[in-house]
Amino acid sequence: MHSGSFNLAILAGRVSTEPELKSVGRKQKGETQLVRFNVATNYLYLPAGSDKWKEYATFHRVVFFGRRAVWISNRLSKGDVVLVQGRIDNNVWVDPSGVRRRITQIQGQELIFLVKPKKSAAKDAPAPEPDEPEQEPETPDAEPKDEAPF
Repeated sequence: MHSGSFNLAILAGRVSTEPELKSVGRKQKGETQLVRFNVATNYLYLPAGSDKWKEYATFHRVVFFGRRAVWISNRLSKGDVVLVQGRIDNNVWVDPSGVRRRITQIQGQELIFLVKPKKSAAKDAPAPEPDEPEQEPETPDAEPKDEAPF
């Protein structure tokens, strides 16, 4: 049944912390994996009475669970540019000293690399060698070719 509400978060930004993988849950009921990291998003604004733009950064905590968490922890690094799709989640708890805590985070459902990572699938594997040598770009004053481009 549709409740008339909608909770969707989409972030595009740079990973600002190294992903942290950990196990959660009770062993009797089964543990699950989670990965936690932050994504920074920026926007520009023009302060009142100023002619210079300023940049403001917001840091969003993102969490993924299960097998996807393990996959992400093996491939994601600080500095990667990603798109995260998920939902906004608020958690409230009482810490061991009796203080009530609250955190707002994005519970991720999808992650897409927006810029191809400089590393391969495994963090420590070397990058593959190119199959063909790079060609020098054509200069604008080069003679046109008689061949059709199709």
